[in-house]
Amino acid sequence: MSRKFFSFLLLTALMIAAGSMACLQTVEEFDKQDETDGAT
Repeated sequence: MSRKFFSFLLLTALMIAAGSMACLQTVEEFDKQDETDGAT
């Protein structure tokens, strides 16, 4: 029981980490697009 809960917790943590990394990458891409468009 505890092992199953621990594996589920670890999987959730990995998904959250991957999601946050993807969000940061998209935000950086949007910033670059704004710079290339000349919008301040």
